[in-house]
Amino acid sequence: MLLGLLLLACLALAAGVAAAAGWRRSGRLGGELAVATDRAEHEAEARRRLEDQLVALRGERDQALERVRVAE
Repeated sequence: MLLGLLLLACLALAAGVAAAAGWRRSGRLGGELAVATDRAEHEAEARRRLEDQLVALRGERDQALERVRVAE
């Protein structure tokens, strides 16, 4: 589930970047680009938080597996 959220955040970030590039090519740099940039920055931050959570969950999983191994 967490990996799915991470992938969703990556896709949203890619869509924001693609939209910003399209607006730049069309010459509509004003508010639309600022909105897209803000959205991409928020999505990148969300992605970083998800990556941090994923690392933490993997660490917890590894600790649990080690406890199981020791218990056996």
